[in-house]
Amino acid sequence: MKKNFSVVLIYPPKKHQVASQTPSFAHKEFVNYPPMGLLYLAGMFKDDPLVDIEVIDCQVKLQYIDQLMEHLGEKKPNVIGITLISNLLYSSYQILREIRKNLPDTHVLVGGPHATIYPLEILESRLVDFVFTGDAEYSFHRMITLFQEGQGHLEAELKDIPGLAWIDNTGSLQHSPNSSHQKLKLDDIPFPDRGKLDHVAYGNPANIGEQTAYILTSRGCPFRCNFCDIPHKNYLFRDHKNVVDEMEELQAFGFDEIMILDDTFNIQIDRVEEICHEILRRNLKIRWVGRGRVAPFTESLAVLLKKAGCYRFHVGVESGSDDMLKQIGKKITLTMVRDFFTICRGHNIDTLAYFIIGFPDETESQIQETIKFAQEINPEYIYFSILSLFPNTAVYTQAIDQGVVTGDTWREFAKSPTEYWKIPLWTQTISEKRLHQLLRQSYRKFYFSFGYIMRLLGKNLRSPSMILHTGKIGARMLRYVVSRSGGFD
Repeated sequence: MKKNFSVVLIYPPKKHQVASQTPSFAHKEFVNYPPMGLLYLAGMFKDDPLVDIEVIDCQVKLQYIDQLMEHLGEKKPNVIGITLISNLLYSSYQILREIRKNLPDTHVLVGGPHATIYPLEILESRLVDFVFTGDAEYSFHRMITLFQEGQGHLEAELKDIPGLAWIDNTGSLQHSPNSSHQKLKLDDIPFPDRGKLDHVAYGNPANIGEQTAYILTSRGCPFRCNFCDIPHKNYLFRDHKNVVDEMEELQAFGFDEIMILDDTFNIQIDRVEEICHEILRRNLKIRWVGRGRVAPFTESLAVLLKKAGCYRFHVGVESGSDDMLKQIGKKITLTMVRDFFTICRGHNIDTLAYFIIGFPDETESQIQETIKFAQEINPEYIYFSILSLFPNTAVYTQAIDQGVVTGDTWREFAKSPTEYWKIPLWTQTISEKRLHQLLRQSYRKFYFSFGYIMRLLGKNLRSPSMILHTGKIGARMLRYVVSRSGGFD
């Protein structure tokens, strides 16, 4: 049966990305994750013979707007949807203007983290028809169904779509509340439609598999770290059998490694243990990586993780100062951190630790403590960045209240994205220039220590391809740590 309704979902390109406070080699040049949100939306129509959904990740293809518009002009889709990410907003708006100009009859929808925070500012641009806020799988499915039925602009119908924002015929903003996160049953959502992308294009230099798949087993985080912009503070999770069903399907598709992208994968140890037991029960032989917190984490859990194929775990440490951890609301202590890394090392589970410098009132002495602490716990990989004051975070509100930033700079950027806008930093205690110097120091002291280089060579000596790959990353990192500027694009 011929598919007669065309939808194109777009993830914006890297060009004109707002400068990050993490070196580009650590987040941009060697790390690339697929747009899972768009793949979940596509998965809602995987079995629908009448809807053709194309997913375009402009991070890896059609990276230039003229190429993208040429493709869209040939296809002339009924609907175009774009994920809006705050630091990719300038390019996204360029694309939206071109769509409005060249495809005026196409319905334009947007969603994503930025859309959830700033729906009114987006609608005021008159570049989009509808904004989805919050979890959007079922709302998106309902919207496409209405378009197919020719009822896409009936006010009564639109008001029944959770989280939908639009401007009605009178020029008034309409925004349906979205309480779907609280009611959402993650097990009922179809798996992402990974057939929409070429997954060879995605990876992380720390991964050892030939082809890695990325999955989400939960949504939301109950913790309230003051720097974090995760919108949902209630934690939803998938059943262990549902998770392993997806893992089994991915292995059948040819993936030999899985990375779990949850923010707090191990918050419920019982569930993680159930997942591990289910992997072992099915005799599923696949490597995988977890991402969560240093606590809760136990010796018995580490044993089970290793047996079930988990070979690396990523955690946010953030600081090497107990006082700073308490101030940012991390709800962990340095003792918990040490225990986690000791357990992982004892069971041959590799680790990656995230750190942040430049917190409010953080002294240079405390930053040096953090750098030393990173060396003490000795993970396989570290990921240092400077605190970015993101919207919808407690630390950004604090920055406004204390005059660290002038006015609501993020809201102004959301209203009118500019090409060279910079994410605000907290520079009341330490200057931006000095923070960048300290950041370079953190990478230099960790990755270019004699002990780390010897350990890395010992791990990779048997794999010429890994030596070549590691050497490429090391050369790029070396250029960064010895430079005095650049490296943050």
